[in-house]
Amino acid sequence: DGFTAFLKANPAAPLSREASAKRGAACLKAGKATWLNELRALADKGEKDFARAYAAWALAERGERTFAAALGLLKQAAGGDDRAAMQARELFVRGALMEMDRSSWDRPKLNSLCEDILAISNSANHKARARLIRARGNLQDGRTVAAGEAELKSLGEGSSDFADDALFDLAMRRENERK
Repeated sequence: DGFTAFLKANPAAPLSREASAKRGAACLKAGKATWLNELRALADKGEKDFARAYAAWALAERGERTFAAALGLLKQAAGGDDRAAMQARELFVRGALMEMDRSSWDRPKLNSLCEDILAISNSANHKARARLIRARGNLQDGRTVAAGEAELKSLGEGSSDFADDALFDLAMRRENERK
């Protein structure tokens, strides 16, 4: 209702596209599927701004689309220091970490998403989680086991929330390999 009131009071405001995207996402979460077409239109048409990125992210979160489509738009919207850029960075990191968890078998994708998170995120724990997922992926391939072990050791020496997980994974790996 808040977004609808804002849009009625300010139909030509610079934030009207963003308010429309957020209204559509909120209505879908509340079970009002009539907003799905508006959200799809916002995600597919218009300038590549935060509103379009948010609409694409909302559709991806519902399973309507892949996160890959939203991540490019969010990455573009994440440039800058304003509120929208900060929200875009947060949504990008959430989506990228989810994609990393879902695509642990795809090492090039893991590496690319991890590097993007390391460049975009301001959170040490988000960066550590991305590195942990990448290290676990590297342990799955005989050619990159050494890199995975080195990253786990490096993470374990840190103070992030994932340091213990990294040391546990490294210990398990070495115990299984009898090192």
